[in-house]
Amino acid sequence: MFKIKSIYLKIFISFLLLIAVITGFFLYFSYNTIYNNYIDSKTESLKKINYFLESTVSEFIDNPESLDKKIKELGNKTDVRITIVKKNGEVIADSFNNPKNMENHKNRIELVNSLDKGSGKAVRYSETEDKRMLYVAITYNENEEVKAFIRSSLYLDDIKTTINELFERIFVISILIIVFSLLGAYIFAKTISHPIKRLTEASSEVAEGNFDVKVYLNKKDEFGVLANSFNYMTERINRLFSEVRENQKKLEAIIESIQELLFVINNEGKIKLSNNNFKKYFKIDDSGDKSFYEIISEPDMIELFEKIKKNKTNLVKEIEMDDKIFLVSLSYVRESEDIIGLLHDLTEYRMLNKIKKDFVYNVSHELKTPLTSIKGFSETLLSNKNFNKNYIQIIKKNTDRMIKIVKDLLTLSELEINQNIKKEKVNLEDPIENAFVIVKEKAENKGLKLSKKLPGDEFIIEGDKFKLEQLFINLLDNAVKYTNKGSVRISARELNDDRVQVIIEDTGIGIAKKHLNRIFERFYVVDKSRSRKKGGTGLGLSIVKHILKLHDAEMDVQSKKNKGTKFTIFFNKKI
Repeated sequence: MFKIKSIYLKIFISFLLLIAVITGFFLYFSYNTIYNNYIDSKTESLKKINYFLESTVSEFIDNPESLDKKIKELGNKTDVRITIVKKNGEVIADSFNNPKNMENHKNRIELVNSLDKGSGKAVRYSETEDKRMLYVAITYNENEEVKAFIRSSLYLDDIKTTINELFERIFVISILIIVFSLLGAYIFAKTISHPIKRLTEASSEVAEGNFDVKVYLNKKDEFGVLANSFNYMTERINRLFSEVRENQKKLEAIIESIQELLFVINNEGKIKLSNNNFKKYFKIDDSGDKSFYEIISEPDMIELFEKIKKNKTNLVKEIEMDDKIFLVSLSYVRESEDIIGLLHDLTEYRMLNKIKKDFVYNVSHELKTPLTSIKGFSETLLSNKNFNKNYIQIIKKNTDRMIKIVKDLLTLSELEINQNIKKEKVNLEDPIENAFVIVKEKAENKGLKLSKKLPGDEFIIEGDKFKLEQLFINLLDNAVKYTNKGSVRISARELNDDRVQVIIEDTGIGIAKKHLNRIFERFYVVDKSRSRKKGGTGLGLSIVKHILKLHDAEMDVQSKKNKGTKFTIFFNKKI
């Protein structure tokens, strides 16, 4: 189907159709109005003729032949056909025809209507004259009784000829109006289409990337305002694109300066962006449109990618790849469904950390034996009455402290070195009961109420029974150590989400809020003098943290100064 694309043609053709429709309606209604008005005018003229003939009919009503002769004379003078019809429909006089040869007119519409309204009108075909005619009839009354009908008529051909002559003049005038209107429409369409065409061409150039294009229109109307707005818009776009290009260069420089391996994967699994370090490590020239699986074949990385793609969440995890250790960070972008990946090489850091751990482990092991010997000799000296026992007691106390520190360091080193523990099914109530018994005497010596609440159900988890016992001993021992009066309580219960909750709470000295996020650091103590006095090493909670990590458990700590502390642990229940 043909489509008009030019706005000039659309405007011009629209005006053409509008003018044609308006002119058509005008001519149609003009013709009908003139025709109806002309018929009404002739009807009134014929009525007047009929009323004028009443005196003639009155004079010759009883002499039909004389009446017919008189009617023919009047008809020749007026060019109007006159017919006199008796009440019974018999024609007794006609100006153009012999009344004896005419049929009965009783049922003629104009006569029937005149009986009801005094006058009647009809436009119909005359069989006598073989032409369409306008008939107007009135009743002739004597003593208020209808005696006859006086009817006059005109040929419609004569009326139409007159009307058509008048209509031709109107039509010629209408044609002239149409011509001038179309000329005006042409000029108007050109005036409208030129600035639009110029703006369209300029917009196409902007779409091609030419932001220096300008549109100048010598107009103060809306088109002039639109052109000025267009020019301002192109200037703004030009500036914004310059800023975007500059920012893009900066962003590219930042991405390339990142030491980590950076890459972006789209929702089709293709790497759409990566930095030089990523390309260099995986020995590729360009990662664009290459599949993630083509470049990275490490099973652990593929598993992480599939997991984040399925769960649409963020993920951070350490993996081994090509004899290196990487910290992998994958972030899911919901708006674009992209995945941003960052690989941080931890190999050197892990090596240094291993050296440090080995050093601590070896030093602790080497210190343990001589310190044990010192303790043995000090105990021997204490049994000799000739020595000052106070000095020997101090030696023993500090030796005990050093041995405890070494033991805790050995335990901590072992936990850090051996990340994979041998897990077995453990009923949590067993290590809790053992820890409770070990700490009970110490609590009673301080006058504290040590209590437990265990439902008696089997809370089975997978873990190391000895390490779990050490976990609860450390927490209960800490609670007793830093509680001067009141109580220490441990409880356990099963949650609805297949987890077991263990709570250790006390009414002790509490921990200030500013220290809560550091209490699991090695050798970190809130009050060093108090800790030393209590015999603390600053390693107990670090050991707790590592044991929890080995068991995939979580801990929450709540504490208020001089109110007490509450440790809440969540274990995943294994059936």
